[in-house]
Amino acid sequence: MAIAMWAAPAAAQQPAPAPAPAPVVVPPTLGEFVAAEYPPSVLATENPPLVEVLLSLDIDATGSVTKVAVLRSGGDLFDAAATAAAQRFRFSPATVNGVPTPVRIQYKYVFTPPVPAVVTPVENLSGEVYDRFKKTPLKGVKVALPDLQIESVTDDAGRFGFLDIPPGEYRIELSREGYVAVNLQQVIGKDKKIDIRVAMEEPMVIEDVEIDDEAVVRGAKVVKEVTETTIDRAQGEKVAGTQGDVVKVIQTLGGVGRAAAGSSELVVWGASPSNTRLYIDGVPVPRLFHVGGGRSVLSSHLVKSVSLVPGGYGASHGRGIGGLVLVETLEAESGTKDRELFASVDPIDVAVGTQARLGNRVWGTLAVRRSVQNQTFDLVAPDRSKELVPIPDYWDYQAKTDVRIDGSTTLQVVVLGANDRNARGIPGITPDSGFSEISELGFHRVGARLRKVDAKGVTTEVAPWIGIDTSDTTLDFREVAAVERQTAYRGGARISERRALSDHVTLVTGLDLELASTTVSRDGALSLPAREGDINVFGFPPGNRVNVDKWTVGWAAAGAYAAAAITMWKDRISLEPGLRLEPSVITGERIQPARPVDPEVGYSEASFSADPRLRGSIKVTSYLDVFAATGRYHQPPAASDLSPVFGNPFLAESRAIHALAGVKTKLRADLEADLVGFWVKQDSLVVRAASPTPPTAQLLVNEGQGRNYGAQVALRYRPTENLFAWVTYSLMRAERKDHDGMSWRLFDSDQTHVLQALGSWEHSSGLQLGGRMLISSGFPRTDVVGTVFDAGAARYDPVFGAQNDVRIPLFFQLSARVAFEGKTSYAQYKVWLDIQNVSNRANKEEIIYSSDFRRRSYIEGLPILPLLGAEVRI
Repeated sequence: MAIAMWAAPAAAQQPAPAPAPAPVVVPPTLGEFVAAEYPPSVLATENPPLVEVLLSLDIDATGSVTKVAVLRSGGDLFDAAATAAAQRFRFSPATVNGVPTPVRIQYKYVFTPPVPAVVTPVENLSGEVYDRFKKTPLKGVKVALPDLQIESVTDDAGRFGFLDIPPGEYRIELSREGYVAVNLQQVIGKDKKIDIRVAMEEPMVIEDVEIDDEAVVRGAKVVKEVTETTIDRAQGEKVAGTQGDVVKVIQTLGGVGRAAAGSSELVVWGASPSNTRLYIDGVPVPRLFHVGGGRSVLSSHLVKSVSLVPGGYGASHGRGIGGLVLVETLEAESGTKDRELFASVDPIDVAVGTQARLGNRVWGTLAVRRSVQNQTFDLVAPDRSKELVPIPDYWDYQAKTDVRIDGSTTLQVVVLGANDRNARGIPGITPDSGFSEISELGFHRVGARLRKVDAKGVTTEVAPWIGIDTSDTTLDFREVAAVERQTAYRGGARISERRALSDHVTLVTGLDLELASTTVSRDGALSLPAREGDINVFGFPPGNRVNVDKWTVGWAAAGAYAAAAITMWKDRISLEPGLRLEPSVITGERIQPARPVDPEVGYSEASFSADPRLRGSIKVTSYLDVFAATGRYHQPPAASDLSPVFGNPFLAESRAIHALAGVKTKLRADLEADLVGFWVKQDSLVVRAASPTPPTAQLLVNEGQGRNYGAQVALRYRPTENLFAWVTYSLMRAERKDHDGMSWRLFDSDQTHVLQALGSWEHSSGLQLGGRMLISSGFPRTDVVGTVFDAGAARYDPVFGAQNDVRIPLFFQLSARVAFEGKTSYAQYKVWLDIQNVSNRANKEEIIYSSDFRRRSYIEGLPILPLLGAEVRI
């Protein structure tokens, strides 16, 4: 900045008669400078100019500027800025012969545009990719950020890097020929460098590590349940005996009992199937399998992973006293093509679908499926097996849309549904006492999930959903029948936030809302449908006590939860205390059976639950972890149990306490082992009243108790990228006591021993071979020790021994799978042969008796069942 000044006395001196000494004039000096702002609007232009403004300044005897005038303009904006700054200047005053004197000076203010700072690109996302088993860096891996449409390739050291990635959450895709593609999410914080290490080979155990924070994230989960087991699609579809159905792999995991023939239910750690909560993309669903258990309700083309938490889960979930099953679907954008068609066919069903890019940041997926197994089983299954195993006609559909709103916000919308219709007839133990069943079950769901991760890594999710469940079942025993129809309208929403309070504390909070309005009508026998604990013989008709009722139940609950994930001692110790507070309300139309002369009296019952949870783990060494968890859980009564005629409108919540402890160890780089022991105490279970003539509206009561305990061990072997195997053994005991003063008995679905071993190998040519072995205890049954002839009914009635004191014989089954994958220039294809019960063993599934109960035999399960299938992607 240049300055030009001149000074003159304010008034000319009087002429002197004689020359006088020249006055001593000292010009003013600038003591306090005020910078003028370069006009922002001009600075924002492409080439802001250098501008000069010449000013006239009047300075008084104190050094203050009293007047500013523009002598040569630089433009209005610059003139105003220079004038405003000059008015605030302070000078040391001018002097004449030492006397302060007012003066006028010229001041040139030069506006120089700031020199742009030299910005050095910052590599704020980098990483290393290596072979999981060889522990060597992988060169030539393509690392892509599709949200930003940029990519990098790893160098000889397996390193890659990206410059100046804006804050937000991004999808990272890694691919290389000969390795399983990896997709993961990474949050980029403001002014933070992230370095990750990715092991390519096994998506189920991929690790991405933020080195700066020394925090390990496994898969897509932030806080992993201590007993959680997750199977991804790449492994799940190769398991023998599942016919490529990824969700069915849940039945091969430790802690899960074998499903009875014809059953689609899950028994987890000895809990009743209705006690285990089931979710697809965070949306609650009533079942995961079609009737009969032959197929899941979700096409395997869309399954990303299946996770099982048998117990001890955190505060974010509730309303169940058993386990937790979480199914996640593939992101609609997971394909590499703008449009893709897929189809599959086998003797069970036919499926078709498509996946496509719908816009710059929008992807969609659609799949539909229809069963053909009725036609198939007519050719191969014995009549007695078909009588026991329901062979339903079913269809299902799934649609999903993914929207990448921006780098930090995503929206997912999922629509899914399933419907089953089944009709079967089973001959009775007498010629005139046959049994037939006709049922139709369906459900539909619409859910959305909005997820946002801000620059500080705070993750917020909002996930509303709605749906409808329907069922229509008719049980006909000739002499007596039971018809039940049920329609439930459901909805809910989950709002959650996860934020790091410090380097070692992460807080998770949320609100879990759910409500339902259920209408049930029932007509027929009071003892139908059968309940757990009922003593009966397969095919024997129920009692002749009948009634009719129709009722509507409303239910709503709001679960507020909070949990703090705390790490200590360089993250070797982790602790997560949590608390779930949940008020709920149940409303009904009648507290007593309907009577023509009495007015109907409705009811409303409110309850409140406080469920503390605690989980923790200690990393003893780099290859040994010790963990434990405990918590309290509750579950509301089923709407079908709240009839004043068939049940009890004032049933309370059932409750349970879970406790578990175990170890996880890496015996070698390719061999891992888990061992966990568990104990579950249940109370207030809904059971039939002890009295044969209970009071009105009290056919069911909250007097049941349960205790489930045992241990499970899992051994997982993965020596190479194309070979895996695992063995699980569960030693479990599930017992029930229906009323105080009664003895403990075995749970109807108790299986003390369950051993499973499976493996799969894939050749580089695309050939796949797999096998599976299953051994399990038979289900307990109540023995018939005598018989009494009922002259009125003209039949023999059984005399029972101690409840559940005998077992169906041991179950043993071998399965095998052969598959081949290949591709052409325009399509990928797979053909496979899945053989269930390779040894053709006649496994016993149920005990049956002669009409006089003197002879006992068994209904056998399905024989050897080879299924040939194919699928193609175009």
